Order: sequence, then structure tokens, then C-alpha cells
Amino acid sequence: MSQQIAIFGSGELGQTLAQSLQDIGKKLTLFDHHADKVASAQAKGFDAQYLDFKNDELLKKAGVGDSLELLFALFEDDSENVFLCLSSRALAPELRIMAVSHQPDATHRLKAAGADKVIDPHHLSARRIYQIMTRPLVAEVLEHTIFGQQDLELVEIAISKDLSSKISSIGELQLKDFNVVLVGYLGQSEIIEPELGYLSPDHPIKAGDVLLVVGKNEAIEKVKKFMDIFD
Repeated sequence: MSQQIAIFGSGELGQTLAQSLQDIGKKLTLFDHHADKVASAQAKGFDAQYLDFKNDELLKKAGVGDSLELLFALFEDDSENVFLCLSSRALAPELRIMAVSHQPDATHRLKAAGADKVIDPHHLSARRIYQIMTRPLVAEVLEHTIFGQQDLELVEIAISKDLSSKISSIGELQLKDFNVVLVGYLGQSEIIEPELGYLSPDHPIKAGDVLLVVGKNEAIEKVKKFMDIFD
């Protein structure tokens, strides 16, 4: 059964996320308490509904505490996102909640309110500036992948025993040649989230470890075929 997803906030950010999720086959519903934003989303073909998020009974009807598995709090007002996170967490302790913060001091409030992950655009922008200044080649790759494309795929690729016997480090995989970005590495005793796609090329790989890779669909397929050679 498809994962049930709800995006609260049908403004520009909510619509952009909705389009990206729909492009990879996800089904979702946009909710907002501003009729004009709901109408705008509907005019673009989205399943958008008007909803007073401060009413717990209406949240329940939207699936919170029942069928909903993933909720995005993307209102343009931080206080509204905090309220939504508080209400949703109280109704659904196991619900996955992702929120966006518009002011630096809102991040800790959103986490305290129950958000599992808070995205701070200011922090991301600062990291991109730092990346461009200190790692221009990595930044260029990211600009043409994560920050420049929407038809991307995130996959887990396991390191086979045969591959680990022939290739001993991350650098030897030459992932940059496939135009993909390594965004995570799950070892048997460690989980690494490389800073903006960077992981030391000398980092050893072992059989059973898992690479988290982002790239365009065709690039991902090339990586998979490369890995299959060693199976």
C-alpha cells in the first residue's frame, strides 16, 4: 500500500515539494487554511483541500492518528508550524513529521513540538556558500544534481563480498564518474552523513555496508549495473 503523505501549506514551497513527490509516484494531499492558496494548488492539478489545522477533529479526518504516515509542516508562519506539530504529535505519537523553519530561533521550538526533522533554509544556504568557497568541485557536482534537478532518485546500494574483495575504499568506486552524490554511508558499526556529499576517498568499505546515493534515474541505473558486475 502507498505511503499516505500530507503537506500542510499549499504555497510555493508546498506545491514544489508536492510536484517533486508526484514525479516519483507518491500520492499526497495538500492542506491549507487560506482559501486562495488552496485554489491556486487546485488550479495546477493538485489534490488540495481547505482545512482548519487548529481543529483536532479535522486533523483526524485528514488522517492524523489513523492512515497518515508522513506529514510536512510547511506553513509560512513558524508559529503555525509549531502549533501543527504539537497537535499532530499529540494525536499520533508514531507519525513522522518534517517541518520547515523560517527564523533561526524556530528550529528548537519545532523539534520540541514534535517534529522529527526540521529544515532550516538559512542553514542550508550558509552551508552552500561555505561549500562553494572551500570545495568548489564538490559544489559544482551538487549544483547539477541535488540543487539543480528534480528527477532524482535516492537508493541504497549494498556492498557485496565480491566487490569488497576487489575494491577497498570509497575513492576506488569513482562515484563522481557516474554523476551521483553519496549522501550517506551505513556501516556495520557506524552511520555517516557526509557533509554535503563529501566523504574521505580513503574511507574503507566492507561487505554488507550500504551506500546511500542520490542521482538522476539513468545515472543510478549505471551505478547499479557497475555494482552487479561484482555479484
